[in-house]
Amino acid sequence: MFVIQRNLLRTHSDEVPMKTVQRTVLPTEDKSETGRGKIPYVGGYCVAKCRYRLCTNLHKCLYKPGMEPEIDNLSDQISLIDTVIVSATEIKSESKYKDTLKETDRKQNVREGLTNITDDAFEFF
Repeated sequence: MFVIQRNLLRTHSDEVPMKTVQRTVLPTEDKSETGRGKIPYVGGYCVAKCRYRLCTNLHKCLYKPGMEPEIDNLSDQISLIDTVIVSATEIKSESKYKDTLKETDRKQNVREGLTNITDDAFEFF
């Protein structure tokens, strides 16, 4: 029974025309202010999560013998991610996209623990 079903599905699936769907990506200028504000918020979360995982792996490797090349590699990756992170005061004074900062400020707590990303990283995301 399963052989018959498989053969029927195979023959009928070949008859179905395949459509290619082209996905349109809107430029950031076409998005609303809150939509553009979510880009640095989510981008900051992604950068912070990647940095956290790298730091966790680095701490696991610190006291294991023979892991010096891995430690150097992880340290280089962390320093590379650190170039994308800026402080809250720095981004408020130097950002080209000040309208996008309202979303992150709204979700920021007293300790200001959310990660802020540079304008170049915003344009990348």
